[in-house]
Amino acid sequence: MADLLLERVGKVFPGGAVALSDLDLHVAHAEIVSVLGPSGSGKTTLLRLIAGLEQVTSGTIRFDGRPAAGMSPRDRNVAMVFQEDALYPHLTVRGNLAFGAVARGVERDEVRRRVGSAAAMLGLEELLDRLPRTLSGGERRRVAVGRTIVVEPGCTLYDEPLGGLDALTARTLRVELKEIHRRLGRTGVYVTHDYAEAMGLGDRVLVLAGGRARQLGSPGEVYDRPADRFVAGFVGDPPMNFLEGVLSRGDGGRVVFEEPGGVRITLADSQGGRVGMVGMAVVLGVRPGALRPAPDGPEAFTLRVEHVETLGEHADVSGRTPGGAGFTARVSLRDRPRRGESVSFAAEPGALHLFEPGPYGRRLE
Repeated sequence: MADLLLERVGKVFPGGAVALSDLDLHVAHAEIVSVLGPSGSGKTTLLRLIAGLEQVTSGTIRFDGRPAAGMSPRDRNVAMVFQEDALYPHLTVRGNLAFGAVARGVERDEVRRRVGSAAAMLGLEELLDRLPRTLSGGERRRVAVGRTIVVEPGCTLYDEPLGGLDALTARTLRVELKEIHRRLGRTGVYVTHDYAEAMGLGDRVLVLAGGRARQLGSPGEVYDRPADRFVAGFVGDPPMNFLEGVLSRGDGGRVVFEEPGGVRITLADSQGGRVGMVGMAVVLGVRPGALRPAPDGPEAFTLRVEHVETLGEHADVSGRTPGGAGFTARVSLRDRPRRGESVSFAAEPGALHLFEPGPYGRRLE
């Protein structure tokens, strides 16, 4: 196991491109932190810095309290799993599993024991004498994961290892990876652009955008209380709906959100009391799954339906509010409207989020 600490880590490439800025991260022994973000957010650069394949421009990386500056990649005792399997085509599954440990000078009997253990964990016992070209994509990915198990690193780094797999295989492997880490007590950093992977695998989730940490917290915290508008929009499928408007004072002194064009929503007393000054411009957010069909009225989100996407047990209904903002609701099949209809929805209690204006507007309490 390894205790991994990053303190104000920054990376600037030649030419001035900033990949990471002032990143703080502590990954404790046996913890998995998922790093979630879009392409270009700095996710892969972060892994390369931890592995020693790139050098930090500023800040410090520590393994078990020891500064990583001057450590070779081998001395850091990390292993990496990539989206590309990178298996040796001339070696059998057994040979690929054993390769890293053999290269590190592990005794033959110990390598054999580790290979057998890893094969059992990943269901590879019947494939040990086969060559990579005879394996399916999921089987090859299992071999790639197995190599890191056999090496027994202090920290395992995953760079979108489930990319390119079909949904069922990816989900199965995701569950297996989580269980393997739990059993072995390994420290892990898992990079992905898929929020479901990040939430399912990580004990905590770090959301990156533009090389900066936008939020670090448990999967529940990141989903239920996004720190800013970017996190709110990136985590979840379909994405959170956003409406731009202002706060006003309604009946009984309660705080009301008003969107130009007609949407008018009274906020809960607790939320309205913490927002601050009436008259300020805000962005209201609500997740599609938190909306339910409701009678038309002043407290409803009303939209004219443009698209209906049926997805098994539910349907995603997309349209526009009277003010022209795009809006999506997730409903049961029995509540599915038709294209061209006008439909009204109400949000579940406590489901409304408020943010400052702008793409990275902070959460307002």
